[in-house]
Amino acid sequence: MQVDGSSRRLLVRRSRILGAILLTMVAASQWGMLWLAAVYLRIGRIGHMLSPEAAVGLLAILAAVATLLVFDPRIARSAPDFTGWLLAAFLLVAIFGEIARPDLRLGNVSTFLSIGAYYLVGMSIGSMAAQRDGQLPMLRGLLAIYTIWYAGIAFFLAVGDLGFYGVLPGSGLPRLEFREGFTATELPIYVGFQFPVLLYAMFTSNSAPTRLWAFALSLCAVALVAATVSAAAIAALVLALLLFVLARQRSRHAAEVLLAFAFVAVPIGAAALLWAPLGGIIDSASEKLGNLFAGEGLRARIYGELIHDITTYPMGIGKGRFVETNNFSWLGEGVYPHHNLLGIGAELGVAAMVLFATLVVTAIVVLGRRALGDPARHGQRFRMLVTVALAIFAYQQFRGLFQDTWVVRETYLWLGLGTGAVLTRVARSAPTKSPARAQ
Repeated sequence: MQVDGSSRRLLVRRSRILGAILLTMVAASQWGMLWLAAVYLRIGRIGHMLSPEAAVGLLAILAAVATLLVFDPRIARSAPDFTGWLLAAFLLVAIFGEIARPDLRLGNVSTFLSIGAYYLVGMSIGSMAAQRDGQLPMLRGLLAIYTIWYAGIAFFLAVGDLGFYGVLPGSGLPRLEFREGFTATELPIYVGFQFPVLLYAMFTSNSAPTRLWAFALSLCAVALVAATVSAAAIAALVLALLLFVLARQRSRHAAEVLLAFAFVAVPIGAAALLWAPLGGIIDSASEKLGNLFAGEGLRARIYGELIHDITTYPMGIGKGRFVETNNFSWLGEGVYPHHNLLGIGAELGVAAMVLFATLVVTAIVVLGRRALGDPARHGQRFRMLVTVALAIFAYQQFRGLFQDTWVVRETYLWLGLGTGAVLTRVARSAPTKSPARAQ
């Protein structure tokens, strides 16, 4: 796309502003988790709390309006935004359902609005990135946010608040989790946002220090997930890596990066398996699945209760009510849904569940067609940007088969970013053997 000097300066200025918004939202999500971890350790896990991510979510509603002034809304779209319309329909059903309840909770309404705002802001950032040939803004800033996150994790480890306090069911293997609060299955949720961005930096940056920085952080991500001994999280991490391999299968640079990554990651994985034998992980996962199909075990009972609520209350019992109304006697406390679709169906209703399932399929198809499609039509860096959004969304939805991840707002920021990039109609040059890489 040919632009004059003034247009290029305006594009760079808008990119910086949107990049700053991106950093603010990502930092609120990542560092907000550390803040919540500290609060949970101090006063225990409580249901109603204004987290940093929630506070920024309220500001995101204003930011979504502000980006209409920052970003030119007249840029042509290559196709209708089916993903956005489905998300809007899902959120409207959730909002109207909450408003109709006698015990209305305005906090839930603001959550739904902020999810939509995160998506709209992501759309603006993605459209801007598409105009810059797929260059993710503020890449080094994102790496800095992740570095501070791992420094926080290291601090919790050093003071003993984070350690091998959990036990993998069916195997007796110790697993990494907080002494109080976040469990071993929740820690990998935040790694799922980091890992695809780290792969993007390794695959596209022409700065050796940036690639080395991302490489070191990716090893931290692998080590943390391995320490949680979560089969689902490990599989989701492999899924994200596989998507990048497929998107860059014709690139010699990608092969070099993967070889270097494997050279260090494989010994880490081997050491983890010596401490937590693979057979134990497989046996535990097999036992869980067997109990699930047999209608036994904790998850089977949780899912059974969710299905009961879906059939009994097709309009839903309301967001956050499941953990309050279902107190399993053998645990002595309420439990979370542990499944995106069933949790949405029980709390928000059947209509919301169907809309969300359709949204997931549509988003994966839309992003997958660009990320894994014909490389002759799209530059490699642009495809890597879309792959970031695809890998993050696929990771979180795969985890959503075993954990309720749908309410994490950062998911919709990256979904909007990928969709905005895909739908922005700009002239892209044909890819070359050595495409320009992001800094």
